[in-house]
Amino acid sequence: MLADFSLQGNAVIGMISWITKNYGEEKWKSVVALLPPEDQNIYKRGLLPISRVPAPVYQRLFKTIIMHLGQGDPAIFIKMGRSVAHNDLNMALKVFLKIGSPGFIIKKIPIIYSRYVAGARLTMISEKDKAVIFLAEDARSLGWGMCEATMGWMEFALDYSGARQIVVEHTECVFKQGTKCVFKSQWQ
Repeated sequence: MLADFSLQGNAVIGMISWITKNYGEEKWKSVVALLPPEDQNIYKRGLLPISRVPAPVYQRLFKTIIMHLGQGDPAIFIKMGRSVAHNDLNMALKVFLKIGSPGFIIKKIPIIYSRYVAGARLTMISEKDKAVIFLAEDARSLGWGMCEATMGWMEFALDYSGARQIVVEHTECVFKQGTKCVFKSQWQ
């Protein structure tokens, strides 16, 4: 049920910060102006990092960002996902990413993912030397932008932990005629 899903406020705050840094405050205001009045009120009031943004609200924001800033391409969320990861991770978690091997870190991503998205799960379904495959359960309820943001977050985590030649692919997507969302991460 869609109402059971929510996104942590710090993730949305990170997206807003990325938009204002890269496009300016006026562009962010123009995105908000395209949303329904009840959604506009949420963003005008401001969010706390511990806030939870209900799925219908953040999905409308994601769709508006894709159309207004991404010209219909959700890949803009890859950059936002990297930025959210960089800015949101507290010092202790950054130390954890820095001292852990890329293989160790990538296995912890489902735990970190659940911190951001209430009601959804990311499950590792395959692991080989320097390659992991994840299944995002209930991805349709999360929205297309979340798929791309997840890829960006994985890229950042691998890069920050010292991995090189990183390739993160979204090999199957429910928003592109797939039956599930599958992510493959490889590195050297």
